[in-house]
Amino acid sequence: MRNDLEAYSYELRNNLDSYGSWEKYLDEDSKAKLMPEINEVVEWIYGDGENAPKNEYKEKLEKFKLVGEPVKSRHFYYGELDVYYPQFDKIADLIKSKLVSIEHLTDNQKELINKKLEDATTFIDAVKKDKASK
Repeated sequence: MRNDLEAYSYELRNNLDSYGSWEKYLDEDSKAKLMPEINEVVEWIYGDGENAPKNEYKEKLEKFKLVGEPVKSRHFYYGELDVYYPQFDKIADLIKSKLVSIEHLTDNQKELINKKLEDATTFIDAVKKDKASK
């Protein structure tokens, strides 16, 4: 638990720093309050917290995750998600081409595959639309 807290603290601190990849996904006021807390916890880990009980580490980690996980999600949503759209399109095209060339599939199987591909496409389109609206 100590290592998890330490690693997460460093991850937060490095990524929320002025050159970090998450820094634009947390408002300045929240960041100004969080950064000193992170530094305190890192010092605590190597000082008074060296022999602290597991639940203390867990409490501190959970507190950081309340802020850090939404920031990570926003970073992924706005920064990383676009990479996956062309990959999805490529896979969808491959599935469509394979459906025509694979002879041993029954009509029911082809229909099921098409339905699943349609559902996945609808989901991806909804994500794109949601992101475009923000």
